[in-house]
Amino acid sequence: MQRMTGKLFRDGKKNVLNTPWMRLVAILLTAVLAAAASASAQAAGSTTVQTATAAANAAATETSDASADTSDASAAGSGTEAGAADDAGTAASAAPADPATAAAAAAESAKQATEEAQQARKEADTKQAKAVVAAQTADAAATAASADEDSAIAVSGMTTELAEAAKSAAYDAVLEAQQAEQEAKDKEAAAEKAKKEAAAAQQQAKNDACVIGSVSEYDRQLLGAIIYYEAGCEPYVGKVAVGSVVINRVLSSKFPNTIEGVIYQKNQFVPAYRCAALVNRGGVPADCLKAADEALAGARPLGTVTGFMRKELHSGIIICCHAFFGTM
Repeated sequence: MQRMTGKLFRDGKKNVLNTPWMRLVAILLTAVLAAAASASAQAAGSTTVQTATAAANAAATETSDASADTSDASAAGSGTEAGAADDAGTAASAAPADPATAAAAAAESAKQATEEAQQARKEADTKQAKAVVAAQTADAAATAASADEDSAIAVSGMTTELAEAAKSAAYDAVLEAQQAEQEAKDKEAAAEKAKKEAAAAQQQAKNDACVIGSVSEYDRQLLGAIIYYEAGCEPYVGKVAVGSVVINRVLSSKFPNTIEGVIYQKNQFVPAYRCAALVNRGGVPADCLKAADEALAGARPLGTVTGFMRKELHSGIIICCHAFFGTM
């Protein structure tokens, strides 16, 4: 009884599975499983791409995060490949020969997801490398900036020192210029003084040449005679002043160079025509001869004056009734 029942059951099971309805149910079930596998593969691929993208963005911002995200992307990609392969393998083993197309599509989707994960990994690696390069560049730039700052500080210090040195040099140059200018003025003053002293010495030499021994006795007497007629009534200094005017004219290039020539020059000494007669009779007063001797010896009470007139007729240095003026 039992063997019959088991046989019937086995026969009935075989007959039930071979019915058209059961075959339809199997096909539908296979299709459902294949669709589920495809959806799972697509979802896994999308998750992998998003994870890799996030990892790449993080890698551009910070190198350490990029490395971690790249590892996550790699793990996610590997998980996706394994999940997609397991789902595809499960769907393919569970599905009969008729749903082969759906299983192939699921496998293709898993492959595509794997390739996208690998591509995402490569991009993450590339961005990580760029991030490393960027970090190195930033470090180099920071080092260069620090060096430039140090150089700038050094240059600034040198510039300050040079400016101070230039300022000090300019100040020293100004002092030297002032000293040089003062020295030049001192030298000019000394030269002017020397010039005046030389002129005075030259004049003194000319005066020294006019001594008693350098003129004749007649010229001495003639000079005493003109002193008598021009300043006989004046004090002794006036007599010497008249005698010095005659000597100054002799020494000047503006007048004759002899005592006789100066005294007898036309329209100069009015009483000159009387001098010769006074000399010839020996009537020249002693004080007038003494004043003549002093003038011949170089006495110049009024300096280099070369003329005199009555004070009512001319201005000048007044001695008694005469005004002395002019220069050699």
